[in-house]
Amino acid sequence: MAMSGRYLSFCVLLLAANAWGKVPVDLAEYGSQYVAVEERESTLVATWMTKQGWTGSVTFSLEPGKPLFDKIELAADQGKPPQKPLLSLASKIDPQFVITTGVRKKVPGNRYIFFDKPAAGKTQRFPATMELSGVKVSSRGERVTFQFSKMTAGPFSGDLLVHLYFGSALVHIEAALTNSSEDMAYIYDALLVGEFGTVAWKDLTDRMQRVAPAGQMRAEAVRLRTMMAEGQNGTIALFPPPHSWFFPRDRTDNLKFMQVGALGFGLRQDPAGGGAFVPWIDAPAGKTQRMDFFLFLSPENAEKTLAQNAGPSGGIYAQRFIQAAGGLSHIHQSLAFAVDCGGDGRQIGHAGVCQRDEGDGCEYCSSG
Repeated sequence: MAMSGRYLSFCVLLLAANAWGKVPVDLAEYGSQYVAVEERESTLVATWMTKQGWTGSVTFSLEPGKPLFDKIELAADQGKPPQKPLLSLASKIDPQFVITTGVRKKVPGNRYIFFDKPAAGKTQRFPATMELSGVKVSSRGERVTFQFSKMTAGPFSGDLLVHLYFGSALVHIEAALTNSSEDMAYIYDALLVGEFGTVAWKDLTDRMQRVAPAGQMRAEAVRLRTMMAEGQNGTIALFPPPHSWFFPRDRTDNLKFMQVGALGFGLRQDPAGGGAFVPWIDAPAGKTQRMDFFLFLSPENAEKTLAQNAGPSGGIYAQRFIQAAGGLSHIHQSLAFAVDCGGDGRQIGHAGVCQRDEGDGCEYCSSG
């Protein structure tokens, strides 16, 4: 039987991919003038400009079993193309998601359950695994998305997405996974796994801490929910998405939402913390859950990187907080809050004391 030229071309593509030991790349939905994408042997390279005039570059490995982020680079230069060479911020690193699941309490006729605490029942932890079989690149406006298939974690399966935005030094990493079980709630940890010389954060006394990652993963209470990998060429800051990373909560206590160790560093949730009712995140069967975190690339040291992104008007954290204010899923009627912590930066609560939240820098006080 005769084979079409298109079929033959597809077979040649697969043979070439196997010969290199790499997976195929689908560029059919890519056409961006803002983020350049180029396939180089066994890697896929994305390059773009930021509003600061920097040039960012991410090199993805196309070889199954190897760290997904082969290189993350930055050139702090105002020119285009850059007059200064791209300098490495990190290499051979992997995003890692760990999902903890529990059983959702059933209440007839009530779809969304707040008065629940899945951590009090049977729970399971599932580290996500990536079995790379292909990459799809798509563009929409000034955003380019890389879809890496396929990722699984216990009852969840789907893809890992990486979004890059023209004009922004952000790298947005997202596990888009669908649950196959009924009556499930979950939380997730998100890490960067690899070798980092120095990891830095601001502690609750506003002092910068630096460690050489070692030993078991340990929880740390940090300011601004940000932890950073610092090197001689710059800094990679890691932080959670706007409010969506947190399930509905009565209070915003700092429960050590970051972690660091020999494995790497990243986000963590406290399964049992946050109040009498800790409902976690609802995961209806068949609905895609989007578990994500952000990286910010900077040519500066940790102090300058955190300072330029922690201001009340234009910083990354403030922008996330303001976005969250428009999409809160639960808040006590007795609470009124200052979105950007302006003025005296106080949130009126009902705890009977004044307590500063090291997560967002606001002070929470009794309403009397």
